[in-house]
Amino acid sequence: MKLEIGTRSSQLALTQAQDALERLMAELPRLELSLQPMSSPGDHDRSTDLRVSDPDFFTRFLDEAVLAGEVDAAVHSAKDVPYPVREGLDWFWLPWHEDPRDALVLRAGESRADLPDAPVCGVSSDRRDEWCKAQFPTAVHQPIRGNIEERIAQLDAGDYDAVIIAGAALNRLGLQDRISEWIPCAELPPPEAQGWLCLTFREDDARFRTIRQRFVYAVTLIGGGPGADYCTQAGIKALQTCDVCLYDALVSKDLLRHIPADAIAMDVGKRAGRYQVERVDVDRMISDYARQGRRVARLKGGDPGIFGRAAQEIESLQEMSLPWRVIAGVSSLQAATNETGWFLTRRGVNTGFTLLTSRLANSAVATIQGEHRRDLPLAFFMPLRVLDALVKALIDEGRNPYQPSAMIFAAGSHQRQVISAPLCKISEAVAESMINKHPALFIVGDTMAPEFLQLPTGPLRNRRILLTGSTNLMPALTQDVLWRAGVPLPCPLIELTTEPAAGELLQNVSDFDWITVTSPAAVRCLFELLRALAIDVRELPKIMVSGPGCAQALASYCVSPDLGPETDFGAAGLVAAAATTVQPGERVLRLKSDRAPATLSDGLRAIKAEVTECVLYRNQAVEQPELLEFDAVLFLSSSAVDGFVDRWGTGPLADTVIVAIGPPTAATCEHHGLTPLVANSATSGGCLDTLQNHWAFD
Repeated sequence: MKLEIGTRSSQLALTQAQDALERLMAELPRLELSLQPMSSPGDHDRSTDLRVSDPDFFTRFLDEAVLAGEVDAAVHSAKDVPYPVREGLDWFWLPWHEDPRDALVLRAGESRADLPDAPVCGVSSDRRDEWCKAQFPTAVHQPIRGNIEERIAQLDAGDYDAVIIAGAALNRLGLQDRISEWIPCAELPPPEAQGWLCLTFREDDARFRTIRQRFVYAVTLIGGGPGADYCTQAGIKALQTCDVCLYDALVSKDLLRHIPADAIAMDVGKRAGRYQVERVDVDRMISDYARQGRRVARLKGGDPGIFGRAAQEIESLQEMSLPWRVIAGVSSLQAATNETGWFLTRRGVNTGFTLLTSRLANSAVATIQGEHRRDLPLAFFMPLRVLDALVKALIDEGRNPYQPSAMIFAAGSHQRQVISAPLCKISEAVAESMINKHPALFIVGDTMAPEFLQLPTGPLRNRRILLTGSTNLMPALTQDVLWRAGVPLPCPLIELTTEPAAGELLQNVSDFDWITVTSPAAVRCLFELLRALAIDVRELPKIMVSGPGCAQALASYCVSPDLGPETDFGAAGLVAAAATTVQPGERVLRLKSDRAPATLSDGLRAIKAEVTECVLYRNQAVEQPELLEFDAVLFLSSSAVDGFVDRWGTGPLADTVIVAIGPPTAATCEHHGLTPLVANSATSGGCLDTLQNHWAFD
């Protein structure tokens, strides 16, 4: 797919846009992207103070070219994009970003101590101006214009003594050595979009909507219940991993304690008939945060689907092809009746109930006449054995034979299936499906119309992803699949248990020059043993890792690795990296599983390191009672591949997508005659990225 992307002609714009396009093509190989340098008003007008310039000063001509069809899309620095974007355009932030902090730049070799009594500070925004006033009370403030190189040249020429520049720009241009000081965000809060890139495109361009789906998360509508104790585990897990939470007024504030400390939380609810934020603005906020690549939780009281405005918010997302999911909640109706004993159904008293709203949109009293109630949707539990008779009775009593109806099997489970048909044809449709082993709900009503059946969009849209690996990986991996609008099927095939005997070597870990950790599981087991043995983490020698997954795991313990491959993650890549750093005769403690091959140890010995092997953890098989139907499988270790094949053979893998976390796991797949995709990074998230890339244009 050939696409032409516009960008400004400055060196910074060209550099960051080219990098973004190369990353996009690496993720989505079907894309063939080319750059078209262009200009905008800010490139021609070098005199206007940026503090009073038009909002689209740096984007106008590019976006006009997109709308005119001269280019397919444009890449901008996200902070330059006006809000709202021009009518007819859509957008999203690209996921690769730089440090958002600003930097103080002085002449080469100078520090604050070298500044004159009244330094001339070049500023380009009010917030930078205020920071300079606080830091340099006697300074003379002058506006500064030009691209990054020109601003630095003006500084070096003596026109200014200090300038403030976005660190992201300096990093992208390879000018990190010109950073005199990084300015903490607490001192100088950067714009929300600083360091990010934004891609704008025509709002009706399905190609870019498809590309965007690869890089955004499913907006999650959460039923918070009538009180904090009634929020489901699924809802709480989503809150614990969100980046943004937009919550209603009736939500229990106790639920907000589950939101991460660095997440955005905003009350968008309604009190006394007045909205904190207008409904149309709530819809806009949801889609804006989603397009920024954030995990958005929309927290509602009760159940979102019962007078919770879920349909309107989902329709808005559907119109933009943004993915979503809904986590059901306990309705206040259920809490009120169960807590009091006034149950809605009671044997010998009634066989059902009617649920209505008492008010219309204009606060008028809702219609409650019997004729109106007869037209409302009806839901039936346990309908399968009496479906024919039930349909006949409904039609005989005056229901339209062609009114929409649906049978929903195994609601709320991974095995959910849906059949929809006109009322007069639903029995035939159910019989043809031959589904009869799951609990079912039968619903008749206009809300069951096929056009209202809304399933999530995106590469993983409701696809069933079998997750193998160890038990400790399942919770986080399951949440990651859910945020990507997939259906996770946790199927841990191994359990990792720490080997107590490893403690003897770890007691003397400071005798070694290096230790190796080659999986997140190894990191977890290592720190479990360190804690159990009361070994100070400062006793650890230098640490070498085999890939980014290990580095991320170490970061959770506030530890950084000293060595690891930048590419070719695995034993070969680690040995190659070690060959440039590890000195002959240095002692390496090789922490490993009981099933790890000798490849890494042999490779380190080949570069003259003295290697001591230490079994840190053991793999134990986990029995799974059954294998559910799946669309793709993630293998997160060679042990998981072997465990699957030992249990079920290779037959279930014949017509499915297989993703291996790295080359060693891929080699094990190939040993069994399987052809896997190899994750683009050796992490569970990298596996899901690779799977999304594979399905992106399906």
